[in-house]
Parts: sequence; C-alpha cells; structure tokens
Amino acid sequence: MPTGQVRYDNLRSAVAQVLGYSRQRVETARWTAFRSRYGIDAFDCQPGIQGAHEKGGVEGQIGWFRRNHLVPVPQVDSFEQLNAMVDNWDAADGTRRIGTRPHTVGEYFAVEQPQLALLPDEAFETGTWLTPRVDRFSQVTVRTNRYSVPG
Repeated sequence: MPTGQVRYDNLRSAVAQVLGYSRQRVETARWTAFRSRYGIDAFDCQPGIQGAHEKGGVEGQIGWFRRNHLVPVPQVDSFEQLNAMVDNWDAADGTRRIGTRPHTVGEYFAVEQPQLALLPDEAFETGTWLTPRVDRFSQVTVRTNRYSVPG
C-alpha cells in the first residue's frame, strides 16, 4: 500500500470538480474517506497541456502492459487462471528495463518497497449502499438516473 503522496489525474470517482487550471479539486466524499482511511495525501496533476508530463509515464506503462499481455484478450476458464497469468507476467516484468534506464523494474521496486505499508486488516467499502424505492412505473431512481426493474 503506498503511503504519503499519491499522484492522480481527475479520477472521476475521486474528483467532483476541477477548480480552474490549478491543482485544486473538490473531492467526492468516498474518495476523502478512502484517503483518510489509508493515510494518503492526494497530489492532483495539473489539467491540460501544463500537466501532461506529470502522468504520462504511468499511462505509458499501462498501455505497454495492455498491448503486451491483454491483446488479444487472453482466453481463460476462471479468474483464478487469469490471476495466475498476471502473477507470472508480474514476476517476469522484474527483469525488464524501461527504455534506456540503468536499472530493471525489479531493482527500482526494491528501492520503493520499504516505503510501502501493509494493508489494514479491515477492508474499506468503496461503494455506496443505497435503498431506492420502486415507483408506480416499476422504476428506481439512483442519484439522477432512472432504471427499470422487473415488475
């Protein structure tokens, strides 16, 4: 579990509103509770061109992983089988070098690992529990959306 400052870019579930072209955000209540629970200090990327360099590395590595492991979509019989494949890819990734960097992914992780914290024993419920009522048209309203339900 990362500790301290975590950088993110206008994550919809975390950011209710970006305030101008600055690092200021109005955060969602669940994100604020999540950050508080795990002791995370949010570091908001700048919006637009000014902040493009702040998030490109992570997005590039996610794209690399997708292109190299998930295209074409792996055919599996269970989540357990898929998770085992991801574990193998992760283990193999430890010997990979990113571009011309002097160290492998595993060597960089060895430096970062002591800064990580263990997950708490109690899980954090990331969702919001609602109890909508069915109206006379067999619909429920969740926030601003109406959904049909079996009548």
